[in-house]
Amino acid sequence: MSAGALASVESLMSARIGLRLDPGLRGRLLHALEEEAAAAGLSVDSFVDALVHDPQMFQRLLNRVTVQQTSFFRDPEVFAALATHVVPRLAEPVQVWCAGCSHGQEAYSVAMLLAESGLQDWVVLGTDLSTRALDRARQGVYSDAEIESMAGERARNHLRRCGAGWEIEPDLRRHVQFRHHNLGRATIPVSASSCQLILCRNVLIYFSAVELARVLARFATAMQPDGYLVLGVSESLWQLTDRFRMHRIGDAFMYRLPSIHAAPDRRREHRDAPVERRRRETLGQLLGQGETAAAAGDFAVAAAAFRRATFIEPDHPLPYFQLALCLEQARQHDGAREALEAAQAALSRGDRARFQADLDGFHVDELATAIERRLSMRC
Repeated sequence: MSAGALASVESLMSARIGLRLDPGLRGRLLHALEEEAAAAGLSVDSFVDALVHDPQMFQRLLNRVTVQQTSFFRDPEVFAALATHVVPRLAEPVQVWCAGCSHGQEAYSVAMLLAESGLQDWVVLGTDLSTRALDRARQGVYSDAEIESMAGERARNHLRRCGAGWEIEPDLRRHVQFRHHNLGRATIPVSASSCQLILCRNVLIYFSAVELARVLARFATAMQPDGYLVLGVSESLWQLTDRFRMHRIGDAFMYRLPSIHAAPDRRREHRDAPVERRRRETLGQLLGQGETAAAAGDFAVAAAAFRRATFIEPDHPLPYFQLALCLEQARQHDGAREALEAAQAALSRGDRARFQADLDGFHVDELATAIERRLSMRC
């Protein structure tokens, strides 16, 4: 395949869906192009030429390239915060949007929380770019391995046997809808100011800063003034937008619009993590704190320091990588993978010369290799 053909596909993806390819996605793209071209009986260059005029062919390629990594109640601290602090405050009718819903586990997890709360009038909308992932989500059937993270009582209440797997109970499924949606280009799939809660986890790392601003503007339009936005545990909007303000909700971080209704929470959050203090903490200080705690075996304290570093330097790969190492030690494997993916994305979009100065004698290519190796171990 010629370099020009690959550049053409990357340009097409950027123009149509706003996707910015990091090294991991680029590798998936190369593999998918070769296999899809062979299946179509075309050379790769000819296949690339055909993509421009064949929407179905382009969609099949997207289905192969987009990452579909999810699980039920992924990042338990997030769902504990939702159950304890967010869901009890929601007023009917409730609308939740799970953007980038993958195979549906996140949308169904939120649905279970809403059903258990006693709310009656609610709906969860799951959207994704991958039509193949949406087909799986609509089926609502999962294997024993896919439901192992779910508590026994919850599984008994919301699942039923379906052959060798488990099916979401019909009463729950009728509250959950799935729709194809291009987050990077399409208008919002809900009415303006209709969502009390939006989840978009481990998706924003694949957008450039310009595209990210557009996506966040759409979220702001979709959200009610006192709503909540939940991102991945390794994602941060720090210094990227003033549309949302970060709040600590239980043991998780969420984002809210700077509305008058959110003022009490905003004052509490300033006590927890005042802006001026976060600005004074340099990257080097936080990395040093994290490394000292990790050396002493206190990985929770170390992870907290590295996470603060990602808030201050969201485009620097090193704090994400260090965070991933701590989460691995704490056996938080999903969070570790998210941090590695965020590190890889930051490395691909940032100033490698600047990163080199922070690596204490190591070469930036060694960091890239270490990230790729650890990600490949988790595939």
